[in-house]
Amino acid sequence: MLTEKDLERLVAPLIDHLIDHSLEIDIIMQGSSLIIGIYLEDEGDRAKVIGRGGKVINALRTYFTALGGKHKMAILLEVLE
Repeated sequence: MLTEKDLERLVAPLIDHLIDHSLEIDIIMQGSSLIIGIYLEDEGDRAKVIGRGGKVINALRTYFTALGGKHKMAILLEVLE
């Protein structure tokens, strides 16, 4: 089973590669679901993570949905201000 630390180790490098400023990740466990909150203060960084037409964030969500399916849990990814 995936732990919060495992997810943080997976998420941080993916997002850090895209952004220029600091990153804060909050992982919340709710039953068999995990919610990954990515806090980005800079508007430019949010735009990079979301991508043109939402392509980048949708690709990241697809990745984490597949990962969650493998471990029989729902993993949700949210970009927060």
